[in-house]
Amino acid sequence: MDVQRSLYSDAPAPHTIFLAVGALYVSQSVIGGLTMLGLPAVLRKDGLPLDQIGLLYLTVIPWSLKFLWSPHVERIRHLGSAHRGTRVLTTLGSILCAMGLVALAFNGPAITVTTVFILVFVALIASTVDIACDGFAVENLKPEHHGWGNAAQVGGPMSGRQ
Repeated sequence: MDVQRSLYSDAPAPHTIFLAVGALYVSQSVIGGLTMLGLPAVLRKDGLPLDQIGLLYLTVIPWSLKFLWSPHVERIRHLGSAHRGTRVLTTLGSILCAMGLVALAFNGPAITVTTVFILVFVALIASTVDIACDGFAVENLKPEHHGWGNAAQVGGPMSGRQ
């Protein structure tokens, strides 16, 4: 019991964690919704063939393989003072994702090597932020609040895709 108390002693309030991780999960799902739902519809409407549109599914690869770099992300997340590594990872990741989406906007609505590269890069960054966000939530929520953390993890993406 004492070990658990010391683990959560400097943790933010549960509602603060729910809001923070929920917002990150929503933003990640907006990227996924854009890539998997919005962009294919726009490209198909513009007459692109399905074999080119299917290349967008390459963006799933980073999400499928994120277990390969998650231990490294966790090491980075624990560097420095409390929560500093998580803040750096999530802030930098959000900035890089936004920059990738801006670059995508300048690239135009076509499937090119550049488009696929940008989207895979954004998926790689978003999946890395997801690792940091999951670790932060599990580490800072007491076991009795894990259900609410899971609700943010599942509900965030659902609301972000709407």
